[in-house]
Amino acid sequence: MKRKILVILATIVAILLLLFAICFVVFGIASFKGYGVMEGKVLVTNTGYMIIDDDNSPIEMSNQSENEEIFKGLTSGDKILIVHDGIQESFPAGTGVYYCKKLADGEYKDLPEQVIVSLIELGYIDTPPATQTDMTFSATSYRSHNTPSGIKFPQIRVIKSVEDLNEYVKEFNNEFSEECKKYDEEYFKGKPLIVVILEEGSSSITHTVTALKRADSGKLYAYIDVNLPETGDSDMAYWHIFIELENRIIDYIDDPTVCTDDPTDITWLDIELVFNWVELGTGELVKVEKDNRMLSLIVPDGWEYATYETLEHKELSDLAYTFFIEFWPEGKTQGSLLFAYDENFGVCGTGLTSEEVIFGGHIGSMGTYDNDSMFSFIVFDQDYVILNFGADNWWNEHGTEAIEILDTLEYR
Repeated sequence: MKRKILVILATIVAILLLLFAICFVVFGIASFKGYGVMEGKVLVTNTGYMIIDDDNSPIEMSNQSENEEIFKGLTSGDKILIVHDGIQESFPAGTGVYYCKKLADGEYKDLPEQVIVSLIELGYIDTPPATQTDMTFSATSYRSHNTPSGIKFPQIRVIKSVEDLNEYVKEFNNEFSEECKKYDEEYFKGKPLIVVILEEGSSSITHTVTALKRADSGKLYAYIDVNLPETGDSDMAYWHIFIELENRIIDYIDDPTVCTDDPTDITWLDIELVFNWVELGTGELVKVEKDNRMLSLIVPDGWEYATYETLEHKELSDLAYTFFIEFWPEGKTQGSLLFAYDENFGVCGTGLTSEEVIFGGHIGSMGTYDNDSMFSFIVFDQDYVILNFGADNWWNEHGTEAIEILDTLEYR
């Protein structure tokens, strides 16, 4: 019996020595040929795979081996070992990979946050989806006839007490005094009254609050659909939407000390409005690069696109843009939006009104001429621009989806 155990142990040792010898030979040959050996963590990107080394430097990996599935089965955060050639000096850097071995499982959260932020800004990866918790609520809309001058729309009021409520009622000339009587001190114990104030060019335009969600960060998102009738009046309307929480804020927070030391204190509350949100579904990351510039958008199913590298959509046949992504609803032969780089972009100021907007986390200036119903352009950082080439032809039908597409834009 002892002899049998010794034979088994000897066999195991021999196998381990053989594996060690093979590794020694492989890495010896790699070193002789000028290859390097590196350990790091995997990041799966929109374009392929990266390894993040011990110095938190991201390096794009290109397969130079004869194994087409060299990276198969790898997920973000996994620890790997690679044999590679020289490293290109860029950001992110690049290298050719001849051998890849997974050493341990990992998770996305194991990756360095600053690297992730940088790569999101460059369009290599998409923003990680935030977890959102649905909050139970009720919402009621009231039309105002006494809106003070100077108010910017949309506006959010977070009313935290009976005193705050009285100030709000007073500001609007006691217009909502009857509606507000039901909000007493008991109501404000641990929860606010959220009031969204909106301006519309027609009283026929109404609103539906479809969801109230709390993100991991603590921010609340109010999802509001704007209901546009086929025909309507031209009577300017101001709407006050009262959003009542059915439960206390504390009931939605696992660790209230993350936001406040006092669970009844909601002064930290941050709310963002999301209008006409649409789930884009599956989509394609369209990314173009030229002369160290990059443009990218996610174009969903049901939409078509062209780039400066492909045949141009007929709307652009006489234009001189040399670096762009153009997109339009599938089947629409007239009208498109153009996302372009134009270092000489300039506009006429006559009849132009401008408004600050945010798409993809980038602050831009939206220009509209002569109070038109749709913008003419949106410019970011002077040189990156969204141009309207006849998108008015389909905007009423597909404008909501187009806005969601624009919110995926990235550039550098």
